[in-house]
Amino acid sequence: MKWRIDNERKLLILDANYEIDFDRLEETDWFGHLASKNWVDMQDLFEAFVSAFKAADRPLDESFFNNFHKAYKANVDDKFYDLLLKLRYEKEDKLFYRVSELKSNEVLINEIISQPPHLSVIST
Repeated sequence: MKWRIDNERKLLILDANYEIDFDRLEETDWFGHLASKNWVDMQDLFEAFVSAFKAADRPLDESFFNNFHKAYKANVDDKFYDLLLKLRYEKEDKLFYRVSELKSNEVLINEIISQPPHLSVIST
């Protein structure tokens, strides 16, 4: 993810077209909202917001770190869940899942480990 600070217009710009006005930096929902976007890299997002707060001469307070930490954990949990779904349904080659097919991490893990061993190896 690319980002930059536009000091002249007082903006944080993410991926060249997602603009956040310095006056809105302290809104508590930014991290949670952006963490759900597939184009957002959380490490880059952290660096971008820290830089934007500094450029806007705003203090980094406890709520900044707590809000980011909560969003970061949710982002990682979502990625982990995607990995579990991919592994659980790898032979079915699904693109979409019905809500009724969404299961807890624990249920998916139990289903995965109860399957017979695979001969194929996951490649990267």
